[in-house]
Amino acid sequence: MQRMAAWLLAMVLWSAVAHAREGYGRVFPDTLERAGKTLHLVGLGLREKYTFDVFVLGMYTEDGACDPGAMIRDDRVKVLRQEFVRTVSARRLEGETRKVTEPRMPPELTEADRQQAETFIAMMRTEVRDGTVIEMTYVPGEGTRVTQDGRPLGPPLKGKRFQELLWDSYLGPESFCPKTRDQVLRSCRGS
Repeated sequence: MQRMAAWLLAMVLWSAVAHAREGYGRVFPDTLERAGKTLHLVGLGLREKYTFDVFVLGMYTEDGACDPGAMIRDDRVKVLRQEFVRTVSARRLEGETRKVTEPRMPPELTEADRQQAETFIAMMRTEVRDGTVIEMTYVPGEGTRVTQDGRPLGPPLKGKRFQELLWDSYLGPESFCPKTRDQVLRSCRGS
């Protein structure tokens, strides 16, 4: 009986590991269910700042494809998932978000675009600790939901344009974290 229980436990643990990817000391599921869609892990990357590890980034899309331009423009459900590996104060997280967001805003921004960017930056006025997960989930017709450990940090940021600006800040040619972007794309499995 004990052998059977041990075998069953081993099978359950193997099954859980077989459906996840480990990277940079963190484990990310191969798929997420969001807004009624199954999203596939594109890849993982580590965000560092001044040689300190800050968070592990996982990018999820419906098709799991590796084309950065297509991921930025895609009008389907997708997720940017950050799992923090250190404590970052609310003041520092907000300040860093402002520092990487504002310079990447195109000059033709409307006032509504600027307000959404300010709302997003204000959402980052939250302390994070080792293990905290921030997700930015884009849902067509609804906008980008920002959550911390599953708890909404504010209302959805409306429109496709904001999510394109957000995804471009990670994946575009002027990425605020080109090393992280490159790691995500190198680890991409494609569809």
